[in-house]
Amino acid sequence: MALKFLQTIILLSSIPALAFAKSNIPIERTFELYAYGHEIRGLRIFAADGRPVFGHIEPRDAMLVSNFFVSVTGSLSDAGPWEVYPTETGDTATFIGTPVAQNTQVYLALNNTEDTLKTVGFTTKVDQPGLLARVWSLYGQYVAINVSPARFYGRPRHDGLWELMWSQEDLANEYPIITVRKAPPIPY
Repeated sequence: MALKFLQTIILLSSIPALAFAKSNIPIERTFELYAYGHEIRGLRIFAADGRPVFGHIEPRDAMLVSNFFVSVTGSLSDAGPWEVYPTETGDTATFIGTPVAQNTQVYLALNNTEDTLKTVGFTTKVDQPGLLARVWSLYGQYVAINVSPARFYGRPRHDGLWELMWSQEDLANEYPIITVRKAPPIPY
């Protein structure tokens, strides 16, 4: 009887600790992405004609401009595909540059071409040749791509925006290095 009483006390005493631990660890599974770099202080990344771009202005000549939200269904720290939606509630994804059928999943992807500077874009197929979609993870608030070595870069566009790019080579003398985070900038 004393053993059963002791087990009950231990069990009951651990419940508040478990509830406290769970309530203090917010796990956001839907979030926006922001670009940081030299003189780039947390610009929201959005889609313009099927490409992730960032900047202080709206693109003047883009046919289709949309916000996008990343939705992670698996582990945030393990490499995997990230679904993207033009709204936080997961509406249809016509923002990738071409209309797609309703309820079609769209993923963030790295174009894996022979080019030194490669595009970041969107795909409707996770396992499509020439695209890497199972490479995304978070390290705290930082977006990591599980391709080694690899860095994000910003390529200036003619309209005052920057296109999010990536490379496995050091191109820091040609393009600014970009850190992608899920944390918005802190206003100052």
